[in-house]
Amino acid sequence: MERRVMILSAGVGAGHNSAAAALQGILTHRPEVAEVRTLDVLTTTPEFYRAVYDDGYFEMVAKAPWLVGWGYDQADGPFQLGSRVPWWDQINTTETVARITDFSPDLVLATHFLPARIVANLQTSQDLFTRMAIVTTDYDVQGLWITNTFSRIFLAREESRQYLMSAGFPADRLTASGIPVRHEFGRPWTGRPCCGASGCATTRRCC
Repeated sequence: MERRVMILSAGVGAGHNSAAAALQGILTHRPEVAEVRTLDVLTTTPEFYRAVYDDGYFEMVAKAPWLVGWGYDQADGPFQLGSRVPWWDQINTTETVARITDFSPDLVLATHFLPARIVANLQTSQDLFTRMAIVTTDYDVQGLWITNTFSRIFLAREESRQYLMSAGFPADRLTASGIPVRHEFGRPWTGRPCCGASGCATTRRCC
């Protein structure tokens, strides 16, 4: 059966959207996928909220890194944030919710914890019937990524998988897959075209 897939990211830095684009590049060519839709959820939120979420984060990293570290420590354990999306996020993501429910995907891939929590909330309230896979883009998994509902979590490292297993998560729902990159990077390559383009002699090993 052909599936409708929705890839949800958040444009905080470049990594989350890059991972989403990599997933779209692969899924677009899969015969079992009827349609792929990618959405940066922050583009559907008010400008003020977007500025606080994106610019505010990097401002704190630059001026108060201790506060960022403290925040991560507070939410580091699985399920520390509870099952509900905070009211501040709920009132600013109404259009996001509408986009997701209108598309009614068979599968959701979330490359940021904000859309993952939104989808989990919709599943819990039975406003959305779908499967969700969380695709982490951090080398170390943090509690922010762990929602109360999920079908699978894709992790950057085996150490993260072992950590979640030790916390009681079922092994068959955890995959140490690495962080998604463009499929071109998986192709065999030769250094000769690179050497030729840079002016190096192709008869010599330079890379």
